[in-house]
Amino acid sequence: MASLRAGQTALREQLLSAEAGLDEKLAELKARRQALADAYRDAKEQASSELRRELKHLKRSVREAQRSARAALKSWERLAREYALIEALPSPA
Repeated sequence: MASLRAGQTALREQLLSAEAGLDEKLAELKARRQALADAYRDAKEQASSELRRELKHLKRSVREAQRSARAALKSWERLAREYALIEALPSPA
């Protein structure tokens, strides 16, 4: 019984940690999208080759942040499913 509780507690901690990581990745994605939008606005005002390179870099950065957020979400969902399965187990009397 104690080991089951310990396992549940450990899984809950992993789930909370994964959720915090997901929140962090989503915040990073939001910041990068805003930077990209700002850069596009600046590009309309001043089209230079340096700015175009920066836009290319920002686009790549946003794609990387999206992939990272997607991976964090998948990890969180997997942990949530595992946690739900363990919680659904009948507790020994």
